[in-house]
Amino acid sequence: MSKRDKKLSTQQIFSALSSSSKTGRTTQLAFDLSANGRKKLKIEAAVDDMTPAEKAREVLGLSIKAKKASPKLILRLTEKDFRFLADKYDVEFEDRLTIRNKAAEELANEYPDAEVKFDFD
Repeated sequence: MSKRDKKLSTQQIFSALSSSSKTGRTTQLAFDLSANGRKKLKIEAAVDDMTPAEKAREVLGLSIKAKKASPKLILRLTEKDFRFLADKYDVEFEDRLTIRNKAAEELANEYPDAEVKFDFD
């Protein structure tokens, strides 16, 4: 592929991204940040109880929608994950409700409902 073809491909991809990602009256844009930049954005967003996208909107001076109810933590588990957890909790693989409850208990114990304090010094 020639340099011209690569450049054209990049332009076509960007054009497709900005035109095909339109949903309703919005356009989705993707931004490249360094690994440290992404980390800093995520940490600042978490400290401010915001999503990274909300924090980015705030930094850019854009409006942010009112907060929704506190979202639940959602994990996608594979069959392999369920098998691992069933072994870990010593329960039957098919007993997914018990696996879910034991995982919820473990996470709640690891991250109790307590004031979060950060020491960045």
